[in-house]
Amino acid sequence: MERDTSFFRNVFQIEADFKGEPAKVPVFYYDATAITGIFYAKASVLRRFMPKKEYHPLTILPGVGTIAITCFEYRDTDIRPYNEISISIPMSYKCRSWIPGVKMLAGLRRNEFHVYIHHLPVTTEIALNGGVIVYNYPKFLSTIDFEHSDRMITVTLAEKGETILKIHAEKIPTGMSKVFRYVTYPVKDDRAQHADILLNAKKFGQTFNPKYLRLELGDTHRISKELKEAIIWNKPLLYQHMPEFQSILYGPCRLE
Repeated sequence: MERDTSFFRNVFQIEADFKGEPAKVPVFYYDATAITGIFYAKASVLRRFMPKKEYHPLTILPGVGTIAITCFEYRDTDIRPYNEISISIPMSYKCRSWIPGVKMLAGLRRNEFHVYIHHLPVTTEIALNGGVIVYNYPKFLSTIDFEHSDRMITVTLAEKGETILKIHAEKIPTGMSKVFRYVTYPVKDDRAQHADILLNAKKFGQTFNPKYLRLELGDTHRISKELKEAIIWNKPLLYQHMPEFQSILYGPCRLE
């Protein structure tokens, strides 16, 4: 099937090398699917995860922030197909909001989210090398399996055979389309950076009803233990389903 490239028109790419593998920056993702659960989390624990004092977890209630877990299935990209799971913390840089929920609601209205990515497991070497070399994202090689049925999507994340998490998500109506901007804040050479992701959700649905998604955590893996300490409830505050989207991952820029 011929690629739809209209979303990428007039975006200039440069040649890059990801540890011996030819690539391009920004990286184009032509066809993908994703599910996201945003979970209530203890703000005190989230603050411990932040690598810099200028990174402030957003709160939605006093003492309560959020963790977003997004499962990506990239079918067609500049660096070939692979799967990825982002475990991220919605945040603000330098400017802290003292009124819980205000910045989160503003982001939902603008379709713009600022996040610190705490873990970013992937399934291929080129995705690992590009993410670490160019962005210093916290990537590691893992097994990420998607199981699709008529009604459900189940995603399993494991490292060396040890289960980290499973997400069981019911397929919800996805009649909308939206464009989102995600601003990520990696740290490289102890300096804050930002890297933008522009995402074109061709099919999009979301719900605040917690019954459509459930998180199941492993028992022994270090990340499972971290998430058990942080996450308050295994049902989401918000669930988003994008069965068809495209995105552009731009190169990083220094903030300090």
